[in-house]
Amino acid sequence: MPDPFRQVNQGEELVIPAVAWNQMLRVAASSVSPSFDSSQQILQSFNEILVQNDSGVDLDRFGVLAIDNPLITPTANENEFLSRVLISGVAVAAENKADFVYALEPIPNGKIGRCMIRGEVTGTIKVRDVRHRFATPVVGSAVLESSSVGPVRLHWVESSAGDDKRAVMSIDHVQHSVLAVITAAVSIGSNRWEYSWAEVEINDGDFTQLTGGANSTTNGKAYNLLEAPNDSSGVQGNGLDIGNLLGTFAIKPIGVGAVIPLTGPHTYTDASNNWFFSANNIVDGACPA
Repeated sequence: MPDPFRQVNQGEELVIPAVAWNQMLRVAASSVSPSFDSSQQILQSFNEILVQNDSGVDLDRFGVLAIDNPLITPTANENEFLSRVLISGVAVAAENKADFVYALEPIPNGKIGRCMIRGEVTGTIKVRDVRHRFATPVVGSAVLESSSVGPVRLHWVESSAGDDKRAVMSIDHVQHSVLAVITAAVSIGSNRWEYSWAEVEINDGDFTQLTGGANSTTNGKAYNLLEAPNDSSGVQGNGLDIGNLLGTFAIKPIGVGAVIPLTGPHTYTDASNNWFFSANNIVDGACPA
């Protein structure tokens, strides 16, 4: 799609796209409004980008798109590439939901509109649990949904569950720390495991799984940082030389039911969300006969 803010050459027919015209009206209105806060407008403009809706369907105001590729590449036009952010937005999927934008206006399929990529914004979300203090894009959905962890911090939200709840929020891609219980461990190498987990809360001294809380199925698996250097011989991450073990003694995974502090999500090139903790692995087994 042509750049709506492309400069017109002398003698060329003037055709003003709706996006450019609306932006000019906003600037004109803000310059005469007695309530206009220029510092806030400048701040928001730095966090706004233009996004072409390539999701295949029309997007409502306050919808979300995953960030795809720039519409103008450096190879095609380096000056245009460096002058503004203009990208393609696609439907949220498991491999791209970490990078997203929040639509400030309806964007028909194939058209360009204004979106927030970071910063404070008011809008609407789907509230799944009134206790949630964060929100996140969800695969198969075009709106932000509340969650116990997520890249959007909820400063205020209407106090009932449901769709289209008004909220004041910050898109800041925060890191989280949650208490979680280990629910399973699967070997991924010599003396290393991948852990399934579920968020817990404490009630009268007892840890119970949090209804609607974060978990490894939705939010990503967990890994023990002390297991990172482990292999089949020598000194392991817990300081033990396994060559000194006798009988059937061996390093064991962190036990199911253990409550641990997790930090994350950390997103890598394969787009998976990973969580980390540090805990010493015990050694167990039987002595030689």
